Amino acid sequence: LLSRVYSLGAKGGDASETIPSRAADASVDIKFEDETQTTKTVIISGSENAEGSFLSGFKTVLIGDLLSGKFDVWGPKLESEGISTSAIETSSSSFKLSATNRDLPGLSVPADWDESSLPLTDLHSFLTGIYASPVGCLCTHKNQVEEGLSLGQIATTIARPDRGYSGTYNYFDPDNYISTSAILLSMDDYLQAEVKKVLLRNGNNMNKSTGQLPHHFEGANPVYQALSGEIQTGPNVFWVLSCFNYAKTSGDLEWLKSYMPTLRTATNFLYDLFMDDDIKLASVPGSLMV
Repeated sequence: LLSRVYSLGAKGGDASETIPSRAADASVDIKFEDETQTTKTVIISGSENAEGSFLSGFKTVLIGDLLSGKFDVWGPKLESEGISTSAIETSSSSFKLSATNRDLPGLSVPADWDESSLPLTDLHSFLTGIYASPVGCLCTHKNQVEEGLSLGQIATTIARPDRGYSGTYNYFDPDNYISTSAILLSMDDYLQAEVKKVLLRNGNNMNKSTGQLPHHFEGANPVYQALSGEIQTGPNVFWVLSCFNYAKTSGDLEWLKSYMPTLRTATNFLYDLFMDDDIKLASVPGSLMV
């Protein structure tokens, strides 16, 4: 079940015909308002056609049900055999739809937005910076990382929809500090909750004795060394800061209070690297983001 579907950009040049690879400004944003959760929404996509266009869309099942299968991955179109009918005679569904000529989801524009206080160009930059890539890096849904599992993990680099460092996740050195910061600033309750899952994923895999956090995950497995093979301070520094970002933007101060012992343990890992109590120089094998 999905409560929201949005798309940004389109193939083709919007500034000049001499720049055909530039994405055109366009977006569609749909929020489904089916409180009874009887409506199934399935993302479907088709491959590139003879004209070079990549077409994608979604299918909403109003009456009937989905047969068992993996419908939550980027792949070929959903065939009609994936739906079974039932004895339901009537059904209804409602949704909000916004279509804009900007690369931003229209339903994320605040109802009280005033262009005199926040120009459209700034709003465009702000929302594109959140929704065009960082949200698309979230890999928290079932089957994304490992078959049958839903894990609090986020990809690195830009979502297009493939991502760099394929198969590895949760780099707080500081790549995912930046992407989670952007997502948290959406002030969307659902997205903030997904970021919390990512933060807890790292925290749950902290070395309880030393306070060292994973540098990243390979698939579902934590890795404590950087790609260089060295231990770095960045994951602990920027993961702790990301936890504070979550608390500040969500207002979940009760969680922060209860989680402070874990944050202190992660911070002590950094303090224990100091060689001298007076000079405060740290001995770090891998010096990225000291």
